[in-house]
Amino acid sequence: MATTVEADRTCISNIHQGGTPPVEAAAVIVDLAKRMLEQKASGINMTR
Repeated sequence: MATTVEADRTCISNIHQGGTPPVEAAAVIVDLAKRMLEQKASGINMTR
């Protein structure tokens, strides 16, 4: 049984003309990737 709650997940969605602009979404993805590399972790193992 999974113990991870939805609030602990990182999801970048709604990338379209009426939602999150692609440039903004890309910035979030790049920041997240940098943090993953710095922390050598992903998912719930990352610090906020």
